[in-house]
Amino acid sequence: MLQALLNNKLKDSFKDPYFRPSEDTLTSSVIGLMQYLPNEVIWKLLSQACGMKSNLTLNLGNIISFHFWARWNALGTSNSNFVEPDVWIETDKYDIIIEAKKHDSLVLQNKDQWKKELKALCNERLEDTNKKILFIALGGNESLYNDTVEVDGQSYTIYTASWYNLLHATINYREECQDSRIIRVMNDLISAFTIHRIYHVNWLKTLHRKQMKNSTIQIIKSNL
Repeated sequence: MLQALLNNKLKDSFKDPYFRPSEDTLTSSVIGLMQYLPNEVIWKLLSQACGMKSNLTLNLGNIISFHFWARWNALGTSNSNFVEPDVWIETDKYDIIIEAKKHDSLVLQNKDQWKKELKALCNERLEDTNKKILFIALGGNESLYNDTVEVDGQSYTIYTASWYNLLHATINYREECQDSRIIRVMNDLISAFTIHRIYHVNWLKTLHRKQMKNSTIQIIKSNL
C-alpha cells in the first residue's frame, strides 16, 4: 500500500469512508511486501504463481531495485507521453516486468500493452547491456500457459501467473518456514490478499476425515 500512496495511485480507493480495493492497491500491497523477502523466496513465489508448465527459472540473480509505475520513453509506441509498467525489478542478470491485472477470473491482459512495455524498456536500456528481459503477466489471463510476443524482430516469452497461485505459494511457504522474520512478512502478505478479497480455499476432498460419535449423530438427527 505504501508504494501506491507514494505514487499517487490511491485516488479511487478512498472516495468515501470505505476502502475500495483496486488493481494498484493490490499490486502495491502484495508486490510491495514481497520486495522485503530474500531473493530466493521471491523467485520461488513468482515461479509457483505461474502455470505448472511455465519453466520460469529460479535463478534470476541478485535484486538491485524494485520500481513501481516507472515512466519509460514511449518512442516507437502508440503512447504519446510515456509507458508505465506496474512493476520493474532490476537484478544483476535480468530486467523483469510485472504487468498486473486485478482479477484472475476476467481476461484483462493485453498483448499490445505487453509490446509497448517491452519496447519502452528497450528504449531505456544501455546498448551494451547483457541482461535478459523477463515478462510476467500477473492476473487477468485467459490461461496459465506461456505466451509470446514479438517486438522489433525479437521474440519474448510471456509468463502468465495468477494471484490465487501466488497466495497459495505464500501459504505453503509460510507453513514450511522456520524463520520468524519471513513468517511475519508472509502473514502480512496473506492479510493483503484477504483485504483484496482473494482467499485461500480448502477443498472438501483435502480435509481430514473426522469420526463422529453415534450419540452426536443421534442429537443431530433429532434436530432435523
